[in-house]
Amino acid sequence: MNTASKKVFKLVSCGIHFLFERFVQPISTNEDSRRKEFILNVILIGSIGLLTWSNIFIILEIFSRGIHRTGVSLLVFNIFTILFCSLYWLSRKGYSNISSYSIVFLYFIGNTYASARWGPNLPAALLGFALVIVISSILISTRFSFVMGGLIFATITTLGYLEQANKILPDTHWKKEVFVLGDAVEYSLLLFVILIISWLSNREIEKSLHRARSSEADLIKERDLLEIKVDERTQALRKAQLEKMSELYRFVEFGRLSSGVFHDLINPLNALSLNVGLLKSVQEAHTPEMQAYIQKALTASAKMETYIATVRKQIQMNNSPSTFCLNEEIQAAITVLEYKAKKNNVQMLFIEVDNINMYGSSIKFHQIATNLISNAIDAYDGFESTNSRIVLIELATSTKQIVFTVKDFGIGISIEIQKEIFEPFFTTKHSSKGSGLGLSTTKHIIERDFKGTISVSSQEPLGTIFEVLIPLSLDTSQDEQNTSKV
Repeated sequence: MNTASKKVFKLVSCGIHFLFERFVQPISTNEDSRRKEFILNVILIGSIGLLTWSNIFIILEIFSRGIHRTGVSLLVFNIFTILFCSLYWLSRKGYSNISSYSIVFLYFIGNTYASARWGPNLPAALLGFALVIVISSILISTRFSFVMGGLIFATITTLGYLEQANKILPDTHWKKEVFVLGDAVEYSLLLFVILIISWLSNREIEKSLHRARSSEADLIKERDLLEIKVDERTQALRKAQLEKMSELYRFVEFGRLSSGVFHDLINPLNALSLNVGLLKSVQEAHTPEMQAYIQKALTASAKMETYIATVRKQIQMNNSPSTFCLNEEIQAAITVLEYKAKKNNVQMLFIEVDNINMYGSSIKFHQIATNLISNAIDAYDGFESTNSRIVLIELATSTKQIVFTVKDFGIGISIEIQKEIFEPFFTTKHSSKGSGLGLSTTKHIIERDFKGTISVSSQEPLGTIFEVLIPLSLDTSQDEQNTSKV
């Protein structure tokens, strides 16, 4: 296509677009109303065009054949032309519903007039009635098209009866005339109009369905994205809640254990006070006795330092990762729980192979050890057994992971309960002794902070084993190996 042809094509396209916007494009905002208004405007413009051409054809026929002619008079065509122009004006002014009902009745009246004048079996009138039903269904509603169908049925039946009873005498000369090309063109034109109107309606419906499907797809996509966002937000909130619950649980457990810690602090304090007091009464010559008292005072002081350091670690909030010794954290947990174990007549045995260092949160691991050992001690609460009341704590390493095990020989856990013990707020203890957060918090810390796993195996009434597996290598921001065996 050369430049001149492109310019002509562009001008024609712009002209068609201008005419469409000016004369055809609907003004309604509702999608369904716009579809009906668009089809109405096309029908009105087409009808006005046909009526105008009919007026011109009749005028030419009058000039060629004289004033005497058969068929519809020029006056009737002029009246219908004016009426259709008025309906088009109403449609462009926003009264498309009034215009739709009016055009249906105009077509109905026109076809009724043709049926009454030339007989109810006039092919053009029958096709015109079919057009009325199609227009009624498309422009107004299916229910209204049924109403018009009933009215047309009644009209044709009535006219047929009146003709048979000689009540009316329609002009039937057309039945004796030979079927000519003009008749074929007329009937084909009516069928083509029905086809065009149906096609326009289907096309607009398909476009609306396409838009609806696209909107539905967008809504589904938005819904999926919203579900993802809600799920992410829920997970974030759940994570924050678990963090808060974990911190609160640490203080709850510390509150429960504090009485034992303070009880154990009293004895070293008394020993320290007593030995320091005895130092005053010991004469300078008695050096060995003085050294013994000093040693006892130093021992009591060291034990108090251990207790205080453990308590301080329990209540501090610094969870920043660092290299720490797992053995020391387990021993610190045992120290905190020493009074509770004595009170329950339980002996804690810690079996360790070597000192194992790890990079991470020492507070978190201390919490893991405290929770598991405390639960093992509670397993003997109210349980009478001929077996020794022992809590066996083991720390070892394999080729790829650290294995931390806490075993008791207490009451055990039933298989049904084992499925629920890691759920938040689930507890088999009395409300004064358990909050149901210990194991759920422990599991959360192991999986999130140490990328490990925790499992339980138990048999009533032989005892329970909790096993924690932590990978030997944990990735850090510097991509270093932060867990090592010394």
